[in-house]
Amino acid sequence: MVVKFRVLMVLVSLCCLSVQASEQPLRFGGEYKGVNLDEFITEQQPVSQGSKVILNPAHIKTVARLKSYPEKRQVQYLYTALSMMQVSPMPAVNHRMFIESTEGKIIPVYVEDIIAGEIQQDIKLETTVLLKGYHVYNYSKGPAIVIESVSSN
Repeated sequence: MVVKFRVLMVLVSLCCLSVQASEQPLRFGGEYKGVNLDEFITEQQPVSQGSKVILNPAHIKTVARLKSYPEKRQVQYLYTALSMMQVSPMPAVNHRMFIESTEGKIIPVYVEDIIAGEIQQDIKLETTVLLKGYHVYNYSKGPAIVIESVSSN
C-alpha cells in the first residue's frame, strides 16, 4: 500500500488539474522548497509542549492525500502571526482542511479562500495531490501551513 502511494506521489508531479491562487511571484520571494511531509511534521515541533513558534514564512511544496474538504474556521492566531511579520497585503484565509502523509500522519492545514471552493469542486477526497503553500508557525500538531495551490492528476 505504501509503495503504491509513493508511486502515485511521483506521478502527481505530472499533474493535469491545478487549483491555485495566482501565477504571480511568490508572496515571500524565492522558490517552493520540496519537503517530505512525514519528516517535516517530525522536525517542526515546538521546543516546549503547548507552545507555538512563529517563523519567517517559507514557501514549501509537498505531496499528500486529501482527507477532508476545506471548511470555514476561526483562524485568528494565523492572522496574529502574519500581522506580527508585517505581511502585506494580508492573504484571505478562513478555511482549514486535513491532509495525510505517506506514513499516515494526518494534519490540519489552512487554505486560502480563493482556492477553497475550487478544491471541493475539482478534487475528490482521498486523491493524492501536490500542495504548495507557506509554513508560518509550529505548534503541538506540527507545522502550520497555508495552502495556496493544489494540483492533482
